[in-house]
Amino acid sequence: MFKDIHFLISGYCYAHGRILAAGLPWTKLRIPAISAVLISENGDITLIDTGYSSRFLDITQHFPEKLYAWVTPVEIAQQDSVKEQLKRLGYGSEKVKNIIVTHFHGDHTGGLLDFPMARFYCSERAWYFAKSLTGFQAVKNAILKAQIPQDFEERAVLIPDSEFTISLKDVEPLHSFAAIFEDHKLYGIKLEGHAVGQMGVLVELQDKRRILMVADACWLSRSFQQNAFPSALTKLFVADYACMTQNISWLYALHQKHSDIYIVPFHCQEAIRDFQKI
Repeated sequence: MFKDIHFLISGYCYAHGRILAAGLPWTKLRIPAISAVLISENGDITLIDTGYSSRFLDITQHFPEKLYAWVTPVEIAQQDSVKEQLKRLGYGSEKVKNIIVTHFHGDHTGGLLDFPMARFYCSERAWYFAKSLTGFQAVKNAILKAQIPQDFEERAVLIPDSEFTISLKDVEPLHSFAAIFEDHKLYGIKLEGHAVGQMGVLVELQDKRRILMVADACWLSRSFQQNAFPSALTKLFVADYACMTQNISWLYALHQKHSDIYIVPFHCQEAIRDFQKI
């Protein structure tokens, strides 16, 4: 089992509050890109996503990638990358043995190139969808191919849909889990909707804390706390809006039934601030 977890913020983008969740004003919000650092007993690290890195700014200097930065303005400094933050925590990039990629949007893959020795884990569906896209179609789906290592597939464990069959009775009504590191009590869960093949990650730490990292199944804690859906305008850019709202309702039910499971959306600063208090 993992002994500890840290959440890192690697850059920010800007979005209107009402787009993200019902009940918020149309004011522009500064939205963090969050990743998780799981530390094992021997000090080896498993990352869940890698946020932005400064290479995003270089990649989006040119068309069609420039459209991504125009639609979603980003701020990221070199010292804020996951690699640099890990260095300040005392971990070199060689300590990163595994990276779980929840989905392939550019704000989750910015640091993949910084860890050349890591093995990747992702859903098979997410990878083959991302792999199939090029040029404008990739950017339209928020995928920056230049951030993905050329040897990704050779280093990856691709989890097929057929493996998302585990039901964990103490996390109902969520279902469709797959064992990623069963000896570490770490499971993937299908949470499509926001992106094709997106998965979340459930982990139980040595101290028995359970954390469900839901990637972008919802953007803010408000959604699963109040069953607050994003604006219907998001139908323009999410993969399946109906599936996304269904997942939010499941997370709301889970939150009502299992208050001991801490839910972390990967764009909610409030979620990681509150986690540090427990």
